[in-house]
This record gives sequence, C-alpha cells and structure tokens, in this order.
Amino acid sequence: MPIINLQRRLQRAGAIRLGNQLVKKDSSGRPVLDHKGYPVMYPNKLDTFRVTSPHREIADAVAERFGGQVLSWRGPKGPEWEVITTCTELPVFVPKQIIDPNYEFWGNKIKVRFCDGAVERIRGVPCLCQRWDNHKHRYNRGRCQFCGLDQRWKGDPHTHEFDQGECVICGCGRLCKPTTRVNVLIQGIPGLGDFKIESHGFNAAVELPTLSEMISTAPMPLPAVLGMRFEERSHMTKQGEIATRKFYVPELRFPWATPELMFADSRQLEHAARRSLPSPVVLQAIAATPESLDQADEADEAAQLTREDVLQLIITASNVDTIRGLWTDAGKAGCLDGPMRRLLADRAKELVLLEDEGKEASPCPRDDGDDVLDAEIVG
Repeated sequence: MPIINLQRRLQRAGAIRLGNQLVKKDSSGRPVLDHKGYPVMYPNKLDTFRVTSPHREIADAVAERFGGQVLSWRGPKGPEWEVITTCTELPVFVPKQIIDPNYEFWGNKIKVRFCDGAVERIRGVPCLCQRWDNHKHRYNRGRCQFCGLDQRWKGDPHTHEFDQGECVICGCGRLCKPTTRVNVLIQGIPGLGDFKIESHGFNAAVELPTLSEMISTAPMPLPAVLGMRFEERSHMTKQGEIATRKFYVPELRFPWATPELMFADSRQLEHAARRSLPSPVVLQAIAATPESLDQADEADEAAQLTREDVLQLIITASNVDTIRGLWTDAGKAGCLDGPMRRLLADRAKELVLLEDEGKEASPCPRDDGDDVLDAEIVG
C-alpha cells in the first residue's frame, strides 16, 4: 500500500527550460572568475525550448524530433545532456498533479525560505521578505547584490509592500521568487519519465494554477501544447527612469478543450481528450513520408501541384488514402512545411473520427488568407 499523504509521480526524465547560463566575460573577452577560481555565470533568455536530461538516448530523441544539437552540460546534480531545440511549441501530455506555486529562496543548493506570501513554512513565522531587516545588504556598484536596493536610498526602515516582486516604498526586490513547477511528458519521446518545467515569473504563477483543478482530477494524462509567450513590460523606477523587461512565459494550451469541460465530470473530460488523439490509422498516414525533393524527377516539375491546389484538395478529401497521397504530392511540390503537415494530419484525424462514427465526411471550412495555415497543433 502507498503512503497515503504522498503524491505519486513518474520518474524524472529531464527538464524543459526557457533559458541557459553563459560565462561572464570582461572587456578583453576573458572569463570572469569568482574568489574560488570558477567562471562567473549569468542567466540568458532563449526564444526556443531547451531540454536537459541525464540520459543520452532521451537527448538524442529530442534532437531528432525537435531539432538542435546534443551537448554535454553540468547539471545541478551532475553531468547531463542538453538540447536547445528549434521549437517554440512542444506537444506534451500533462499527468495528474497539483500545481501549487510558492515563494522560494535557494542558497548553496538548499531551500532557505519557503513561503505562501503570509507564512514562511520552514520556520513557521510570518513572511520574512516583508521585514526590513530580512537580510544584510551587500552592495556592489551602488546596489545590493541580493535585493537590488539603491545604496543612495536614505528612507526610514519600514515593512516592505511588494508589487510584482518590487517594494513600492524603497524599490528593492523580493528575495524569494515565485516558483511554479509543472510535470509533463513529451509526446513521441521514448520512456515513461516526465519532464519538469520550472518558472520564476509572476505570470506563470498566476496563470498555470487556473488549470490545476482540471488537471488534478483528470482520469488520464491530458494532451496539450506547451508554448512560450513573449511579454514586454515597462515601469517607472524610484529614480524616475523607465525600465523595460522582456521575457517569455510558459503556457499550456488544450486546443481540444472548451470552457464547459473545465466543469464537466471526469468521463466527459476523458472522452474529449481521447478524441483529440490521432488513431493508429492517422499515425500510419503521417508516417507516409514523401520522397526527398532531391530525388524527385525533374521532368515532373512542370506538372507539380501549387500550394493553393494542395489546400483545395485537403478541403475536398473524403478519405485517409487521399490525404496520404496529398502528403507525397505536397512533398514533391516543395510545400510540405510545418503548417501544411498540421493541416494534412488534422484532416486525416477528422476523417478517421467521422468514419468511426459512421458519418459522411463534410468539407472542412476554409478561411481566406494565411489564417488557414496557422491552425493549432492538436494531439
């Protein structure tokens, strides 16, 4: 029998990250070293997902499917592998879990503070960040290296009042960062381990928990799309300067879900989630990879279909065999890019579902312009 108050989870396969760390260099291009002789690192934002894992075979599978190069990486617990993919979206499954953000402060790989904004849970005392003397300021180039307080600030001691992590009175930053963790499985990657997503932004801490109730009661892992949304925020500092922050926010999208499903019972939720998954017939259609364009017969180039021709044939296709043929023809025509693949796969999935239900396939709607190519990835 399991321990009743422990949340079950899969073994860890790796992590999905929105940034990496780079070596800080001086004006001459040489690495800056700390007092122990180690290179000083600084965080760097990425515009595509970075996947890390202690298992080389997992890293190889990620690179093969989502692009990127497998490199060695020194993880927090030892040697690992990393892949900076070429993707801003990853198809994932979200297993049953509770998404519960908290304020955390780590030092020397130890969780020093753990707080819900009112009570610091490690010590069982009121939030330490709100206290004026919650840490000893250590100034470097005119600012505290911990909280960023301006050394020129001469105000009276006070209880900190934070707005988006910054005190509205003195402008110092909160030591504890909002920490939100979500576990997902990447579709198509071998193994049954999950990948941790960890965010320290306020947007993720506010948005991701809104899905917690649906995820925590789901009878099966829910198919979703993990994306990254670009945000740019400007605010006025205490010195009257305008500061601009640019960052990415991780977001989980469930293209198959409707607002009604968030309040539906588990049976309805499971039925909708399963309907969004491609059947084996669809997977076979997708696996019918076209010939390489380099191997195409140059004599047939004049007879190739145009992109508009392929789009029109997708609309009127009535069975999966037609979609399979269009996949090959689109490849020969040089228009089998990401959006076209999604349209072909989505139409094949729709046709299979209609065949399973004994219905006649109806023409799929078509939007004018490029919007028809910007459909969300489903499944």
